[in-house]
Amino acid sequence: MSWVEIILLLSAVIASAEILKVSEPGVDNTGAVIAMGLVAVIQFGLVIASLYDQKFAIFKTTESLMMLIINGVQTYVAFRINSRSLVRTIAGGSVTG
Repeated sequence: MSWVEIILLLSAVIASAEILKVSEPGVDNTGAVIAMGLVAVIQFGLVIASLYDQKFAIFKTTESLMMLIINGVQTYVAFRINSRSLVRTIAGGSVTG
């Protein structure tokens, strides 16, 4: 297993752990979700910068794109889970979905 595969595996594990963290019912973890989204925006900026500037060439790899996709999906799922758990808490558990 190469170091790149290890980093991708760790990214997926950390993404899953973060999703579990925001899934606690009744707790508003919007700040954590926004922080995850900011990391995705920074990663996106680095990938785009790598297309135009050689100083960022390290981010011009498939691995950087994969980590960006993992983080983007993680942020989307975490936002959905957090918002649904808050709706259920506010509604007293009567919301289904």
